[in-house]
Amino acid sequence: MPTRYESYLKEEDKFKLFNDLVNVTMKNGFPAYVSRSQKYCMASYPLEDTKTKEVFGEAFTLLKLKNDNYNVLDFDLIINNKAKDIQLIRRLPASGEKNEHYTAEHDDARFVIETVNRYAVWDDNLEGKEAKVRLSAFAFRIKIYDSIDEYNGQFKFPEPEKTGGKNISFSEVFTMPKDEESKTPFTYFLGTVKDIKDIEAKIGKTTLDFSIIMVDSFAGPLPVVASKKIFDLKDLKKGKLLEISADIKADFGADPTPSAIIKS
Repeated sequence: MPTRYESYLKEEDKFKLFNDLVNVTMKNGFPAYVSRSQKYCMASYPLEDTKTKEVFGEAFTLLKLKNDNYNVLDFDLIINNKAKDIQLIRRLPASGEKNEHYTAEHDDARFVIETVNRYAVWDDNLEGKEAKVRLSAFAFRIKIYDSIDEYNGQFKFPEPEKTGGKNISFSEVFTMPKDEESKTPFTYFLGTVKDIKDIEAKIGKTTLDFSIIMVDSFAGPLPVVASKKIFDLKDLKKGKLLEISADIKADFGADPTPSAIIKS
């Protein structure tokens, strides 16, 4: 299951969504990938905006074969985005059978990812290797600033005379992995708002409505999910700087092992 739900879902609604998502994926989705061991398979269901009919992402259900039956092990959501090459530095303690967490790098920026469709890649050890993935961020804390200068204004940086005449400040694309040894590692980063799309999707009887905020970030264009029912986004507009704490999903279905693809 997603590490946190606060980006788009209230606590009291989560079990209803889980039930609807599993039922819809099983009835109307399609098989996507199978693990090398044939023990795990992933079923996919496209997420469509009810207003524009545009497919903006996918829901995946992870199934595990046990005693000749498939049991639901996990599910997750991803938002469509152009695939990027990342370097997987270290598998983190929060990793397990359902998904894995890694410290990763992209263009010298270090961050934490949570895997989606991990079994679509038939490689048991990904540490130190490169992967092509689709990244999307599910925020659980957001703060809005007018500019990077406003963000930097809250810190007391050393005066230039103490730094050899150099000014010190945070970059608009600053990023930092957090709580790497915990059960819920995440990424803290800054990003400038480039576009905002308000989405509504039906999953069974559940209606999800949230914003997909495209930000210019450490990973280039990165979609960030945040619901107006959860966050105060009244000041959100293009050009604003966001301070974000989020789970960053990395979809390994962007570049699966060919044999993992289930042909329909």
